[in-house]
Amino acid sequence: MAKILITNDDGYRAAGLNALIEFIDPIADIVAISSETEMSGSGHAVTIKNPLRLRVHEDHYKSIYVSNGTPADNVKLAVNCIFDKFPDLILSGINHGSNASCNVFYSGTLAAVIEGAMLGIPSIGFSVDSYYKGYDFIIIKDYVTHIVKKALEFISLHKENILCLNINFPAIENPRGIKVCRMAKAKWVERFEKRIDPHGIPYYWLDGDFVFTDEGEDNDEAIVKQGYISLTPLSLDMTDYNIMDYLRSWEL
Repeated sequence: MAKILITNDDGYRAAGLNALIEFIDPIADIVAISSETEMSGSGHAVTIKNPLRLRVHEDHYKSIYVSNGTPADNVKLAVNCIFDKFPDLILSGINHGSNASCNVFYSGTLAAVIEGAMLGIPSIGFSVDSYYKGYDFIIIKDYVTHIVKKALEFISLHKENILCLNINFPAIENPRGIKVCRMAKAKWVERFEKRIDPHGIPYYWLDGDFVFTDEGEDNDEAIVKQGYISLTPLSLDMTDYNIMDYLRSWEL
């Protein structure tokens, strides 16, 4: 049976994490690890100035390792301190809130996925475009298990390729299906609200708007808005090959 590491960025009590554990437990030998607190927006932060601590929490559908680290820390901890050899697959999620487009760069959910891929382990992130705490994850159970089974088939046949996938579900009862697509061109336009604390000292509260700048229909944001599940393969190579030839004129 395949060995799968399951993690997230919403903390060990998150409904999405426990749903993912419940969905995958019948089809794989799983180990779950998460953080003591929510780590949304932590990106690929790692802990280097404080000790990492690990405990086991037993009050869930399956016992979960819990750390004081970030999602990227948790992948490193699990691979180096829990498994005696690399897991076959890493799953991260199921996240409350979309991780489409540029959210990949901010997301702790996707940081765990990217960390896994950096280590040479196939990895998949799952997110749903809803912040409703009562969201019923059973709606997407069959899609999640389908994707995981297909990933395990791919891994057995293509060991030279490292899967790094970003999956985003629409917040509807009956998704229209799965579509492979690219990342959308979009950005966050931030604004900082200045406030004054009870001691008269100013502080700033981050807010902003998600600005969609993509005119195509073949991207993850558009696909999810159409009611489909977006499946975006990610690459660890961030080189901009389009301007490499031009930049060679800068060489000395």
